[in-house]
Formats: sequence, C-alpha cells, structure tokens
Amino acid sequence: MSPDETQRLRGARVAVIDIETSGGSDARIIEIGVSLIERFFEAPPVVVVDTLVGPPHEIDPWAQRVHGIQAHELQDQPCWPEVWAEVRRATEGAIWCAYNASFEHRMISAELVRCGLSEPLPPVPRWLDPLRLVRHLDPAPEGAKGHHRLEAACQRRAIPHGRHRAAGDATCTAHLLRRLVLEAYQRDDVHPPPYATVAGWLAWQASLRRRRASGARRPPGQRHWRWPRG
Repeated sequence: MSPDETQRLRGARVAVIDIETSGGSDARIIEIGVSLIERFFEAPPVVVVDTLVGPPHEIDPWAQRVHGIQAHELQDQPCWPEVWAEVRRATEGAIWCAYNASFEHRMISAELVRCGLSEPLPPVPRWLDPLRLVRHLDPAPEGAKGHHRLEAACQRRAIPHGRHRAAGDATCTAHLLRRLVLEAYQRDDVHPPPYATVAGWLAWQASLRRRRASGARRPPGQRHWRWPRG
C-alpha cells in the first residue's frame, strides 16, 4: 500500500532505512536496518529490521574499517529476497526516509535487479532525506570537509551516532530528522508552514535540491531559504 502523502507530517508513519555495503566497484548490501516511527513527533523510533545479509562477499578493506563487518559474519545469514520481504512487511504504508536517499535507492534497486525481483521502489523524490535539510540549515564553513556527514550533523545536535552499523544509523537518522523538522519550523516565517503535509514537505525538499543543482545562493543576510511565495 502506498503512503498517503496528503496527510500531515506530524503523525505520519515514517520508515528510516540505512544500509552497510561491502564497498569496492561491485558493492553489495551486507547489512540493513529499519527504524520505524509509527507517528512522527508523537512516538519514538523503534528498530523493526536489523540483519546482516548473506551470502558472504569479499569486503573492501576501507569499508571494513568503517563498519567493522567481516565476511565470515555473513555466513548463514538470510539472502536478499528473504530480507527484502521482511523490509516490505515492516514498512507497509510508511513514508520512506534515508540520509542521502539516492545512495540507498541505488543500492537497493541493484539488489532487486540482481535477484530478479521486479517490485518498484518509491522514487528518490518521494523519500524524506535529512541530508537535504542539513545542507539547508547548516551551511558548510569555507574549506570545511565532512560538515554534512551524518555523524557530524548528529554531533552538532548532541544526538548519539550509530557508529556505522545499519540499525544504529537508522535510529540516529530518525532522531536527526525530527530535530531538523523542528528547526525548519522555527526558522521559517510562514505559519502554518506550507510543508505541514508530507506532500508539501517533499515539494519543499525538491526545491532545495533544485536550488543546489542550479548553484543558487541565499540573499545576503538571509539565514535560510524561505518557502517560495507564488
């Protein structure tokens, strides 16, 4: 069942997804976590999927240093079709969310094709993506590196980071999304905000993406982009 995007963002069912991969040129998903918010702003996130994904794959040394997963740990773990069925059951009717959603979308799509599964994913513009909000709310200082990484955005807000394991990162992304939405509400001078509904929020998120792609800059003295008026 597709989510109802006309509903208010507050109270919406949101599924926050994070993956870890084997890295390298032929990266595979080796872990996936889903943290589910049954009613956004009204209930805490709960981990509903937390699993490694088999069969064993060669893991790039750089990727292994990041997440610490070793190839032998993937032995006897469920393969992608079984894992995907669990993810779909857990996220039924939810708005999907991921930090840098295009990466999760690309990797999950590749696994579905590889396994011959034809079920379509929500397109990237229909995912909530906290990275868009972080870039909007936290402009990077000149020459700063890693300013918009998940762990950096969480650290600035005293949110515990998941240490590059899928379920932990999905949960801290869920907490970060809630904090960012509150910040956006507080900074905008439009009341009620046009992005109070899920559809409105996704449209606003898309406008941020277009501005970034066009290289547009904020007017001098304006701390953040406002909702366009007509």
